Amino acid sequence: GSDLTAAIRVEASAAPETHVFHVEVIPPNGDARFFMTRNVTAENGKHDFVFRMAANDPAGKWTFCVKDILSGITVEKNFTLTAVQ
Repeated sequence: GSDLTAAIRVEASAAPETHVFHVEVIPPNGDARFFMTRNVTAENGKHDFVFRMAANDPAGKWTFCVKDILSGITVEKNFTLTAVQ
């Protein structure tokens, strides 16, 4: 396995307060599992997210989804997980 890392930030006109993000790591088949979700606290609107990907996770296009609980704004980013040789 290896780590998925992401710098999650709130962009605001004023200094952000504490936020809570709901984070999902969704595999290529789109079947989100409870153990691949987290609620994380972001002091000052910032959180450095780390998620351990398993060595047997399927290769392919994954989705990283972050929802700001306060505003309801959701952002999705795709990443590719390659098979371990």
